[in-house]
Amino acid sequence: MNEESAHQEPDNLVQWLKNNKKLLEELRKLEEEEKELMAEKLNLMEVQEKLSSRITEEINVRRQRVEALRKEIEDLKSRCEELATLLGIPVNKSD
Repeated sequence: MNEESAHQEPDNLVQWLKNNKKLLEELRKLEEEEKELMAEKLNLMEVQEKLSSRITEEINVRRQRVEALRKEIEDLKSRCEELATLLGIPVNKSD
């Protein structure tokens, strides 16, 4: 029985090493995948931040354009009213 027991120990050890090797390999693969996913996440967060910044800039540019157009329209209305008054044409002020 001692010989049988002695023969089983190396078999058990070999099996244990194989199992642990598989576990370690699985852990290594998961760590690598986690690193890749984290890098992708950080990259996407950076892209999102840049896009958000561009949207904010575009909003500000459009606001300025709208405000400039409003002022330009007011100036044009005022000039039209002055010209109409000079010509004696009644002006319909509908704002």
